Amino acid sequence: MSSILITSILAGGGHIAAMHALKRAFVEIGAQDSVHTFESSLKHIDRSHRFLNTKLPQFYQFCYDSMCASSGFRQCYHVLSHFSLKPIEDELMHYLENRSFDLVISTHFMQTYALLKIRHKKRAHFLIGSYIPDFDANPILFPHYKNKYPDIGIAQSLDFLNTLCRHTSLKPEQTALKAGFLPRIEFSLCELTKIQARQELLSQLPKHTHLSTYQIDPNKTTIIVTGGSFWSALIFNSIQEIAQTESIDWARTQILIACGYNQHAVLQYNNLAQSLQKPIIPLGFLSAPLMALFMRSADITVLSGLAPATLYELLESQAGPILVHRANAGAEKFNLTHFQKQKLVEYVPLVSDLITRLSLWTTQKDTLEIETRLFLTRAIQEKKEAHARALKVAKTLLNQIKTT
Repeated sequence: MSSILITSILAGGGHIAAMHALKRAFVEIGAQDSVHTFESSLKHIDRSHRFLNTKLPQFYQFCYDSMCASSGFRQCYHVLSHFSLKPIEDELMHYLENRSFDLVISTHFMQTYALLKIRHKKRAHFLIGSYIPDFDANPILFPHYKNKYPDIGIAQSLDFLNTLCRHTSLKPEQTALKAGFLPRIEFSLCELTKIQARQELLSQLPKHTHLSTYQIDPNKTTIIVTGGSFWSALIFNSIQEIAQTESIDWARTQILIACGYNQHAVLQYNNLAQSLQKPIIPLGFLSAPLMALFMRSADITVLSGLAPATLYELLESQAGPILVHRANAGAEKFNLTHFQKQKLVEYVPLVSDLITRLSLWTTQKDTLEIETRLFLTRAIQEKKEAHARALKVAKTLLNQIKTT
């Protein structure tokens, strides 16, 4: 029996979600016994990602663009990132020491680079797959070591795959695969109405998760704010301005904010709700079943970050129309461009424009219903296509192992 390992590391939740999405695709085709997952315990990549996006976003974007354009910059990055890479390599080396796999797929490029080094040092023969979960085209995401590239590339961006096929030995539809996405099963199973979802969310929330002065009202128009617990805190000033406006129908509207483990954000938003007497309800960490209920509750969605994983979970949950208020530097710019072209999101970086849109949709229900119908038509189509692509990837990978 073929044995497959999918690895991930915390660097924004999208990489870990991509691991689970790929595993679910194997489960769907009946190959669950072949697949294992490994989630790194390391946190330093995520801390660096947060620091650069909050303290030095312009510098981060400049470096990212430079790595897209210059192989010299990419070489410099590998030299400078040696100390970040070493613990990743050591951790994977230890995990693989007494285990054998036919194929190891990484959802983060630094793990991919570490796997290439490990295979070279151990003179091992396992195949390496590089899964790029963003709609990105940065060559650094498909690394090489000693002139050896990964054997398989899985990417959201078809243009990036075509570029890889021109410059490496990858072959379209065989070893260069267009990624799909299958959210965790909890998102697929949540088929409640929005009112029922809000009722269920209210009944299931642990007390330590729901610390707000206000209770969730199942009958109110619900705006959810998500996109990463850390990034949700970064739009506090915008939420404050929204809370201060009286053009929103506050008697029939509430805002739920996913804050995760960010207790500072929970307290900050709760204080805002108390001071302005507005139904702003911050929520702590939500397990996958609760997050599915949270997203299903949404009549309107405001995003503070844009990973494909979040977008596809929203599509699966049939959340309301999606307004992207901010996007991180680097890969998220590619994601934003892609989903804008598909008309699945609207980019509203100015808080004044965001207030205008929310005011219109909360006071004119007919307008919101029309926007929701248009959105769901596009969302259902993309969801079906992403599901089909995910299953095709899983089947192709199994066939690739058998013929190697």
